[in-house]
Amino acid sequence: MAKSDRVLDRTQPTPIRVGSDRRIRPIPWESGRSRIDQVNKQRQDVTLEVAQKFYLMQRDWLKFWSERCILLLTVYYLAWWFTEVKAKMMGQQQKGQGR
Repeated sequence: MAKSDRVLDRTQPTPIRVGSDRRIRPIPWESGRSRIDQVNKQRQDVTLEVAQKFYLMQRDWLKFWSERCILLLTVYYLAWWFTEVKAKMMGQQQKGQGR
């Protein structure tokens, strides 16, 4: 059989040669699968934990800066309002003095 004619079947476990008598023993497929599932579950748990930490960090950052922006806008609005009120008061005083 030529090298190009060989096709590897990736769905079945690769047999292992045991000892010098060349007997072939298949890989215990179920135990291998359960180990793979266990590792995948651990990876999913770690990924989920990292995603949750990132979400909480992002949420805290957004909350912090949104509070600062609201506070800053409130201060600017109050400063503008006081200058408008003061300007109106000064305008009324000048009108009153001009009579």
